[in-house]
Amino acid sequence: MASSLDSAQAGKAVKALYAWLKKEAKKKDSSAQLLGGNGADDFFHLSVSLKKTKPERKDKPIRIQISNPLYDLEEAESCLIVKDVAGEGKKAAKEKLRDGNILGVTKVLRVSNLKKKFATHEQKRQLCKDYALFLADTRILPLLPKLLGKTFFKKKKQPVPVDLRGSDAKWKKNIQEAITSTYVHLSGGSNFTVRIGRPEEHSPKQVLDNLLEVADKLSGMESIGKWKNIQRMYVKTTSSVSLLIYSSDGSKE
Repeated sequence: MASSLDSAQAGKAVKALYAWLKKEAKKKDSSAQLLGGNGADDFFHLSVSLKKTKPERKDKPIRIQISNPLYDLEEAESCLIVKDVAGEGKKAAKEKLRDGNILGVTKVLRVSNLKKKFATHEQKRQLCKDYALFLADTRILPLLPKLLGKTFFKKKKQPVPVDLRGSDAKWKKNIQEAITSTYVHLSGGSNFTVRIGRPEEHSPKQVLDNLLEVADKLSGMESIGKWKNIQRMYVKTTSSVSLLIYSSDGSKE
């Protein structure tokens, strides 16, 4: 592993968060949700603080493959945004999804419809809420920040790029890889988070495995200054406090 992260310490932190979630569930006396979090919106996050700010903002999320995907392809609810060009638009996309038996996409949306049908803030907010993940043809990605507005970026739901050129087999591979990956969203500051698991879907070991895989990828990532520029790492859930798992100066807070 390229990073110097202590996997034992990280494992203890993950288990501590599971224990906290169970206690919170008992407090709420909620039997409807396995661990009483925020349901589909509750995630484990790897939070990263950098030594030096990387001013570059990337509207294109950086993909990281993980062994234990955040979403099951048969249950994922994602929206695919496509071009308006004849032969590459909504109709063609739906045919390819059907003929290729491509799972995970529940809605296909023309890019022009973002302006026509989702013009107001409330319409955009509802669209953002309706789907767990948004995918977009790589070729239209530069158009989307303005069309989607701030809500998608605040919720870390900006569309992830998918190459929709080529055969049905290539479509299937690219879409499935997009849905089963996690992403780094760089905002131009010195802090960012990466989703590494879901309390209701993953075991502590699965979350830890994902965490270590993400940390390993970050250790060699040029856009954040590699491992030498990482000051601290924390693990947390959507609603919990952050637990320190790595500090470049060796402190344990």
